[in-house]
This record gives sequence, structure tokens and C-alpha cells, in this order.
Amino acid sequence: MNSPQRTSLNLQAECKKYFKAWNTNKSENLKDLFTDDITLHDWDAGVEGLEEVLKANDAIFEGVESIKVNVIGIDKITKHKKCYCDLEIMIITSDGTSAKIYVLDVITFNDEGKIKSIRAYKG
Repeated sequence: MNSPQRTSLNLQAECKKYFKAWNTNKSENLKDLFTDDITLHDWDAGVEGLEEVLKANDAIFEGVESIKVNVIGIDKITKHKKCYCDLEIMIITSDGTSAKIYVLDVITFNDEGKIKSIRAYKG
């Protein structure tokens, strides 16, 4: 029998797995973590479906020299299979300029532990 704490630890582990894959800056490393009907909404756009979400990530990765996520913290709501991820994102552009932005990702999982939605808030 799974305890609520064990389930929530799994959600945090799934989020960490996602950010580790994201930090490779290769969308093919994200594909198996997403559902086919995943949605992604951020401050610039909203896309639906696996291929569109992968393309959106490719556009992010290709638009900068380097981009990395540092996870500040992860809180979870087990009942809703949802994590709130406090993030610091370090960006280096092609001209060498660097920037740091803070983002809150709300990640929702399906019953199999795949990501079915990501909502990103810049702030």
C-alpha cells in the first residue's frame, strides 16, 4: 500500500527527472516524459499536443546559446497529481549576454506519472 508521502515523493522525483532532461537542451530527451495530449502555456504562448510542445521547447533551446534551470523548490499536491516548482533560469544569449529569470512551473501528471500539462509563470 502506498502512503501519501511516498506518492508525493514520486511526484517530486518526476519533476526533478523532467528538469534534468530539460537541462540537456534536447527535446528528444523530454518526449518520453510527456503524454501525447500535453499542453504547455507560458507568458509567450500556449501549445497543445506532443509534437507542438516539443517544437516549442526546440525554439527555446535554439534561441539562446545556453539555458539551464536551477530548481529552488518543489511543492506538491498529491490529490491532484500536481507540483509547483520554484525555478531560477540562467540564460546566455548568442551575443554572450546573460540573464536570470524566476519562474513558477505548475506541472500536472497523469496516473502513469507522465506530464500532461505545464503552466509557466514568469515573475
